[in-house]
Amino acid sequence: MPNREPFHVTGRIPPSIRNLTSLLELRLNKNKLEGNIPSELGQLRNLNMFHLNVNQLSGTVPLQLYNISSIYSFAVAGNTLHGHLPLDLGLTLPNLKYLYLGGNKFSGSFPPSMANASGLLVLSINLGAVANMLEGRIPAELGNCTNLQELYLGSNHLTGKIPEQVIGISSLTIGLYLELNEFTGPLPSQVGNLKNLGALSISGNKLTGEIPSAFGNCLVLEYLDLHGNFLDGAIPSSLNQLKGIRELDLSQNNLSGQIPEFLGKLPLMRLNLSHNMLEGEVPKVGVFNNISAFSVMGKNMKLCGGIQPLHLLACPIKFSKKNKIPFPDKMIPLLISLLIVLLNVAPSIDLTTVGPHALSPPFILL
Repeated sequence: MPNREPFHVTGRIPPSIRNLTSLLELRLNKNKLEGNIPSELGQLRNLNMFHLNVNQLSGTVPLQLYNISSIYSFAVAGNTLHGHLPLDLGLTLPNLKYLYLGGNKFSGSFPPSMANASGLLVLSINLGAVANMLEGRIPAELGNCTNLQELYLGSNHLTGKIPEQVIGISSLTIGLYLELNEFTGPLPSQVGNLKNLGALSISGNKLTGEIPSAFGNCLVLEYLDLHGNFLDGAIPSSLNQLKGIRELDLSQNNLSGQIPEFLGKLPLMRLNLSHNMLEGEVPKVGVFNNISAFSVMGKNMKLCGGIQPLHLLACPIKFSKKNKIPFPDKMIPLLISLLIVLLNVAPSIDLTTVGPHALSPPFILL
């Protein structure tokens, strides 16, 4: 029974498992277990791996389980568990490398002691759009987890500014997901430290300010989602450095200026720039040549051009200097001088003497 996943095991977890005192791994993922987690499991003092992901378990996690110091992988995601996470969680599980708690109903503050779990590789407190209810700020000390490869804190009620120490954890490689929280303030420029990160989502928050140009340092980024914030300013030219980007969503912000042509040269499979305040001509190359792959509509009322399915107005014709008749600047002073001479000479001419003989030379006898 300890490692049956998934064999559609039903019913409750028997407390008698406590008698397996030498048990190293308990893996019962993706079954149909229900009811509470027996507190007797806390007697399995040699456990390294405790996995009960995706069942129908309810109630709280017994505190005894959080005190098995030998556990390096703790996973109870995808149940209906509730209660507060112990504030000393990072201290009582000092060997923790993998923590999966998403898709439950945990509440209270984010445990500040997680900063002490320096060996942590994966910290996941969200599971897709299924929310927990953690609140408060992310402790800046979480940046001490310098081995983190994946950090998932989305779909909670976390507030305040995103700590620069956290957004700049350079060891992150797989994903950093902070979406659907209540983060405020500007996005720290330390995001440029994520040089090896593949996916980043901070959508659905209340971020302000411009998109940091430091994103240009995230050279292996394939997925970037910043939609649903209050970001303003122009789309930074540094995004031209994201040569591996596949999906980019900047929609539902307050971005202004023109759509950069370089976006059409990136290997984008999906691009969303809708519901901003962009203007000017929509490019026609790359992703912009596939109407099902990009969106620029909604609030971008000053856009023009683009491919025909957009049904936008044609852009005004631009006249370049090459189309104008050249007029040398050196001619201007000469023309002014000539005009002055004419104005001075004109009053001295006696028009009454002008006749058939007026222009005859004086020394010719008539």
